[in-house]
Amino acid sequence: MRLGQKEFLTRAGQETEDIIGWPVRACCCSAAPAVKVLLQNPQHSGHLVDLYLCGHHYRQSFGALVQTGATTVTRQR
Repeated sequence: MRLGQKEFLTRAGQETEDIIGWPVRACCCSAAPAVKVLLQNPQHSGHLVDLYLCGHHYRQSFGALVQTGATTVTRQR
């Protein structure tokens, strides 16, 4: 845990999210998430899916995200 940051723990004692509700680890790898991507769920109209990406994987998938019309939110540290 980082100093000054409240962490929520699972039953196994693993850090799952910080005080602002972002997970400690990205969906794509073990790095901290830099971007939250909001994608439309094709099966449920109007339902958004959160995808938390590290900076590297966000840059790597930027073109595909633009093509899908995804919305991104950057993490304020």
